[in-house]
Amino acid sequence: MSGQSIVSDISANYTVLTGANYLYVFIKYSGDLDTGNQILGYSGNIVNYSYNVDIPNFSMNGNELQGTINSKTYSGTITAPYYNDYISKASSNFYKYKNGDNNFLVRYDIVSFYLENVNDRIKIKVPRP
Repeated sequence: MSGQSIVSDISANYTVLTGANYLYVFIKYSGDLDTGNQILGYSGNIVNYSYNVDIPNFSMNGNELQGTINSKTYSGTITAPYYNDYISKASSNFYKYKNGDNNFLVRYDIVSFYLENVNDRIKIKVPRP
């Protein structure tokens, strides 16, 4: 005896956790007063993420349909440009500013990213401070 069953409307459950650490670097000449002498030389963040995917799986055992859940966890860290070398970037921006060049980029925040480890793309917004 053989047969066919169609199971439809199956969906996966995603649980996503994100956290962000923000770094703001204000810079001035040593000995100068803070007020009026410092500038924001660098701003960046580091984002930690973890997401769990639960996907239902069905199989036949004799005449019985058996269901299981396949779970997979993905995690990682995304670091903004210059986050690990913020002192050099902030110093460079400060000297550009002091030499009259106001055309430099200070903010390097990661605000969203895609996770594509599963056959679907998940867009994540990063929490703001």
